[in-house]
Amino acid sequence: MKWKILEHCGNSPKNKMLVDWIVTLVDQEDEMTFVTEDSVIIYKGVSSLLLNFEIPAEMDEIHIIESITHGRIGAVLGKAVTDSREYPFSLFFEFSLGKQPKIKSVECIVDRA
Repeated sequence: MKWKILEHCGNSPKNKMLVDWIVTLVDQEDEMTFVTEDSVIIYKGVSSLLLNFEIPAEMDEIHIIESITHGRIGAVLGKAVTDSREYPFSLFFEFSLGKQPKIKSVECIVDRA
């Protein structure tokens, strides 16, 4: 998977944390210590456990354009690129607070029009 992440997405520790979480979730190369067995993702209106969610295989590249956080919520704006299209997406996070925050939920909105 190719990544394009704008530098200003890491301008605060929590913003960088969101971007790092996304990279880890997609690449699945590191241990996902930020996910619990109760963490959920809402995709196409359906809620499922985040640990069981599979990233669509046709994605070749992911661009992270913006990431913002405030308190226990955060959002990421980006686009997924396949060989034939670009799909804008937004991810809305709710996470716990503390020294080692964990994802409670992620809502994914993808423009597939």
